[in-house]
Amino acid sequence: MPTSPEAAFLNTALNSTLPPWSDQAVTALAELRIPDRFQGRNSQILRADIHRQWATWFTESILDPHVLEDASYPYVFEVVYNAVGTLFPDCTLPERRDFAREIATHLSAIAVSNRQRRSYDRDTRSTLLAFAGNPPRCWICGASFLTAAITDFLDRTTTEHDLPNFIDILKPRGLQSRDYAIEIDHVIPLARGGGEGDNLRLACGWCNRSKRDFLTVYDVAGAPHTIQPVRGTSLRSLPRAFWVTRILATRGICEHELGCVNNALTSELTVCLRFKTGAANPVNLRVTCLEHDPLISEKLLPRHTARLIWDDARRLQT
Repeated sequence: MPTSPEAAFLNTALNSTLPPWSDQAVTALAELRIPDRFQGRNSQILRADIHRQWATWFTESILDPHVLEDASYPYVFEVVYNAVGTLFPDCTLPERRDFAREIATHLSAIAVSNRQRRSYDRDTRSTLLAFAGNPPRCWICGASFLTAAITDFLDRTTTEHDLPNFIDILKPRGLQSRDYAIEIDHVIPLARGGGEGDNLRLACGWCNRSKRDFLTVYDVAGAPHTIQPVRGTSLRSLPRAFWVTRILATRGICEHELGCVNNALTSELTVCLRFKTGAANPVNLRVTCLEHDPLISEKLLPRHTARLIWDDARRLQT
């Protein structure tokens, strides 16, 4: 019998005699508590994200906010209030109202935000640029913006930027010109109820494209991308792009073992693997600056090679 909580967890969670689609296996797994040490440095992100995911699934199971184009708050509240009465018949009327109000407010915010997509004038763009630092940087990965990208952003023009000869395959920024563009990002996506004002940040094209309208690591399900052996690196998997931006945006500082002051306000950040022999999943990713990246010699591959690797990974994903 397992002698530690960690071994006991593995014994049940990975028990091949309990097929994961059986009711017996689901019941056994639901009663487990994952050991903190299994989630590594990103335990808070993983726990916070699963709570948000559960809350989102629950609220949107009552009323899909993405079809509420012209729905008023009273309509949303009425639908939710009736559903809460059905789901929780033991609630008092005050509890039912409070419960319904929380859900309706969340759903209505998403519906309203989806109707508020807008363009931004030069003054707004200049203000956002001023708040992006000196030099201005991507709020997620800390990469400084190119002079040509700044001009494009202010003048709404498009420049084809020179691409680097080598690409970091764990954060493949530079495979296309758009990766260096400056884009306005909603920290909380409009599709998730985010608004304007302080919710706006500037991100590089790669981070903004990877972030999309996702919020939790569980929004992008699946295993890491498996890759074939490639000369120059021993890596055999790649992280989902959103996992990288989620961890970079949340951590925002180099996690070097001996300490480091480099952060997204001052330096470009990327990710490396906690264990080189492990898969590139959210548990095994940690933030690093370029100076302290222990895998830099294996992660930087010729652009043509990196493009083939990522094109193949995306093809297999679909």
